[in-house]
Amino acid sequence: MVGEMPAEGGHAIFVILGSQAGGERTAILHAELKIAKLNGLDPERYSADVL
Repeated sequence: MVGEMPAEGGHAIFVILGSQAGGERTAILHAELKIAKLNGLDPERYSADVL
């Protein structure tokens, strides 16, 4: 399935990341960085400090 676009648009990220677990990890990371930005923090500095 890797390299093929699925019929449902909602599963496209699964194809790009290669697995559901990879998609879940990416979603968590994006959410954390968005929350940092919404709280007035620099997302790059925040991720460097947290990770």
